[in-house]
Amino acid sequence: MDETRNNYCLEVESSKWSLPNFLEWRSDFCDFANRKIENINWKKQLKKVIVNKDNLYDESMVNKARDLLSDFKDYKDDPEVKEFWRQHGGSNRVNFSRSMSPESGLQLILLDRNYNLLLELKVEVLKLKMDLFENNLNYVKLMSCMLVVGK
Repeated sequence: MDETRNNYCLEVESSKWSLPNFLEWRSDFCDFANRKIENINWKKQLKKVIVNKDNLYDESMVNKARDLLSDFKDYKDDPEVKEFWRQHGGSNRVNFSRSMSPESGLQLILLDRNYNLLLELKVEVLKLKMDLFENNLNYVKLMSCMLVVGK
């Protein structure tokens, strides 16, 4: 998950942040995985808020993330979380822990990230091509002016 795309803490109001709410939110994504991976994803989201590298979060959000992270060990055994996994463990949803190996799930996640990186690179290449085109166009205009002046 990149900084803004699929970022729970940016998409969901901080007053609603919770592990059960995060799991519900994540369950709609194609790379939704098993309990262990989703717990890691939850902690990563919280750590991203705490680090606040891009200053996307205010102080209250950072404090909320700290509190949730410090309470994580107790929270992951919450009855609501257990009920979520009971309901989703027996469903027909794509669940990597049941329908494919962890390696396949990881490969799918990596493919998604690689695809996004390729898209970003493609955009950068297109920008470079546009710059090159503009430079060539300016060169042609300059040469045209020089020919007109030289006559």
